[in-house]
Amino acid sequence: MPENKTETTLGKMKTRIKAAVRTRWIKYHPFFSAYDQYHTLNRVKQTTIFWLRTGHNRLRKHMYTKLKIGETPICQRGQGLQSPEHNLRDLSKPSHPQAPVLARAHHPDRKSV
Repeated sequence: MPENKTETTLGKMKTRIKAAVRTRWIKYHPFFSAYDQYHTLNRVKQTTIFWLRTGHNRLRKHMYTKLKIGETPICQRGQGLQSPEHNLRDLSKPSHPQAPVLARAHHPDRKSV
């Protein structure tokens, strides 16, 4: 009896593999959105957000507790651990001495805020 061979081209195999990988990825990442604004940011801004989300950054808390660098995890003003939460909460207050510096970092074309 003659064998019934189905020819599969390289292009068809790539398409099948990509579809399988995409299906699996969507299954394990249900909250992913291709329309998330994060993906429209430049690399520097994405990296900053990644550091803040993961805690892997150059803030005193991470440097002191994880890398054993520095003398203390406390912020320069002595108002708590220098963590992403602390910086976002305190530096966003207009009364904080570093607020103008932070604003210029986000809007370098502005002379004053």
